[in-house]
Amino acid sequence: MKKIFVYGSLKSGFFNHYLLAGAEFKGAGKIEGLSLWNYYNMYPIAAPKNKAEVLGEFYTVNEETFEHIVWLEVNSGYDACTIDGETYFFRMDGRRQIHIR
Repeated sequence: MKKIFVYGSLKSGFFNHYLLAGAEFKGAGKIEGLSLWNYYNMYPIAAPKNKAEVLGEFYTVNEETFEHIVWLEVNSGYDACTIDGETYFFRMDGRRQIHIR
């Protein structure tokens, strides 16, 4: 099982949320040090910005679901990152340390 944080099209109520069918919702939360941007009015991206935060949702997913999400996000130009070495999320620049609250 993998832990993930979602903040855009994978969130509940948005068009890619169906990929999380069967995932276990762990709760709402936020990550600090990122800001949400609207990329060409098509989809949101999280990009580094001091004193900013992105609201989202935490899930536990099986390996197959995780692989589908990685394929979607990486092929859309996102980097796979981790929070505290165990919770995955996807953003445009995976080089900065991210703090969770």
